[in-house]
Amino acid sequence: MSLITKLFGSKKVEDPTSKLDLHEESLEFEGVRDNVRVWYTRDGDGIGLYYFGNSPDLPVGQKTVESFCEEYQAKIQASISVVEVGIQKIDGLSVVRTIGKVPQTPTGMSYIGSYTIPFRDSSYVIKIQCEERGTTGIREAILFDRGLNSGEITIDDTDNIVGDFAPDDEVYDKEFPDHPLSRCRRGLFMITSSLFVAEDVKRLPGFDIPAPS
Repeated sequence: MSLITKLFGSKKVEDPTSKLDLHEESLEFEGVRDNVRVWYTRDGDGIGLYYFGNSPDLPVGQKTVESFCEEYQAKIQASISVVEVGIQKIDGLSVVRTIGKVPQTPTGMSYIGSYTIPFRDSSYVIKIQCEERGTTGIREAILFDRGLNSGEITIDDTDNIVGDFAPDDEVYDKEFPDHPLSRCRRGLFMITSSLFVAEDVKRLPGFDIPAPS
């Protein structure tokens, strides 16, 4: 231990994630793990708040929300099956919203929703991860049978689905409230309505992304 440390003590470094919080009584705060603030929802889904001290890896130079989202989706879809990408306002800040899904072992899907709050030299990311539990594939199977019976979809000679089959569409979330995608969107909405960002964070130099209408 150095002489300066002995005389004055070590300087406490402020945790940057402490600058953000979720003001939602239904969440159970689990503390900080490996520099990540962690909560759990009543559904048992985990929420993590991350801080990254470098410029975010997001598209630059795009003038419209549509072009930004198209480029970003193309960038991340190599590592995750993208459900949706968008930009919205949270607590006065423009943030990037994504939902993706990854296969579970041995069956089912996990859905990961996130908000990226970008600044010029850093970013915050809030993620919620929702795993499929119990019997898997129920939402997809029910909607598949419904589409076949109604004639909205058919199966061609190579066993491909022909027609409008979109089981991940938000319109079905209320019908399947326990499905991980429904829980994911519900969790993201809760984050939207409860996120607090400190004023000094809001004043950080911004990252240029198109503003949502």
